[in-house]
Amino acid sequence: PGPAQQPEAEVAGADPAATVCSSVDRCLAALDRPDVLAKVSERPFGEMPIDDFLGAIWVDPLTHAWDIADAAAIDPGIDAATAAQAQANLEPIADMMRNVGAFGPATEPSSNDALAQFVAFAGRRSVRD
Repeated sequence: PGPAQQPEAEVAGADPAATVCSSVDRCLAALDRPDVLAKVSERPFGEMPIDDFLGAIWVDPLTHAWDIADAAAIDPGIDAATAAQAQANLEPIADMMRNVGAFGPATEPSSNDALAQFVAFAGRRSVRD
């Protein structure tokens, strides 16, 4: 059965860090085959090439890293270049992402720095404001 149908401890294994590393290695090996990134398949946002899906989906964990850091009042560790690239990746698909509920309406940025701009574009605001 898939991981969702298995107890968490079974999925994680005896060494959860090794399980994650092994999974990442297998994923990267699968993506490093000729033409695999151009393959069109059904994704949560509709049919699209795998490369386009990966170009959009990496923003999700980045956004949640900011959410967690904001709630914990710690530095998210997201540099300006990464924040700017995340926003650039989101801009062409912003309406679609907002329509499926992945992001809310844009908010007013707290400053002009790239991370504040990205956070606002993604519909976030600090829980500490």
